[in-house]
Amino acid sequence: MSAIKECTLQLLCAICRALDNPLIIFLDDMQWADEASMDMLNVLLTSSELKNLMFICAYRSNEVDVEHSFSKLMDDVVKGDESVENMELFSLSPTSITSFIADSVKKEEDAEVQELSNAVYQITMGNIFFTKQALEELVRKNILFYDMMCFEWRWVVTKVELANNMSADVVESVLGKIRDLPGEMQELLSLMAYIPNAMDVPTLKALICRDGDSYEESEVEDLLRQSSDEGMLLLASPNWIFAHDRIRQASLRFASEKSCSEETLLHISSVLLAEGADREWCQYVAVDILNSLPAEMTDCTELVKLNLKVSHLARNSGALGKENALLHKGLESLKSSGMTWKNEY
Repeated sequence: MSAIKECTLQLLCAICRALDNPLIIFLDDMQWADEASMDMLNVLLTSSELKNLMFICAYRSNEVDVEHSFSKLMDDVVKGDESVENMELFSLSPTSITSFIADSVKKEEDAEVQELSNAVYQITMGNIFFTKQALEELVRKNILFYDMMCFEWRWVVTKVELANNMSADVVESVLGKIRDLPGEMQELLSLMAYIPNAMDVPTLKALICRDGDSYEESEVEDLLRQSSDEGMLLLASPNWIFAHDRIRQASLRFASEKSCSEETLLHISSVLLAEGADREWCQYVAVDILNSLPAEMTDCTELVKLNLKVSHLARNSGALGKENALLHKGLESLKSSGMTWKNEY
């Protein structure tokens, strides 16, 4: 066992022994967990020393098959521990979606929105996030509208027409909303989409100030609040994150539609390296971005050094798989530079 895993295990053991009540740790989106996280979790879940602790792991079953590393981990854990339970959470029922829509459009009786509900449910299948996006899409297209004469929400099209005006893909639905947002907000979401971490205002200011554009921190904060009002972002003080991973997916798709996406990635990596010299995650994200770019767009020698530097960070954190991948990327960059065994060793 690596030193960092052993230290983490002993720290949790000490914390749990000192508590009067059991400690509960909730881990979300396990379908995206990396190899190092899985290794750490395996140590904690299979330890006989760790007591007075409950882990709750959430994941999307449609994204975790029998070959997924989390599925294999849980199979191993279940074999040695009968206390492990599996709980499957289903989407909302048609009745619940009808009640939700009736409440959203201020109708007293569910029957008043039955046609609308049936059309929405046929598209969303009870996914509450998708349901919200579908309703917003109908509002944007003026299919669902507030009648100022009658003081009520109305729709005057058939069920078939309702269905035809909703995207069958939730990401496509969110993408349609992004396309209607102001340009500054689109730029902010596009830049944030390439970065999987929560972002602070100073770093976002550095990212959005490019191509001659200049912003004060107060202006960036106003832009973030407007994005939050649109349901795009959430404040996890002091940082900002996407309100849902599907919004990030849609923002990333929007960003990739631009012809200068590679220049954008180069700009993001340079900002992260400049602003995040003392933050490891910035260096991880920057090196991954640079490794994804064509060799002619990067300084191969500097990229070799960066891969080596971040590989050391990965090793120190126990992420040996990541370390190995970065070292191989560094060797590829060294080879493409033509400097192997000449100036750099």
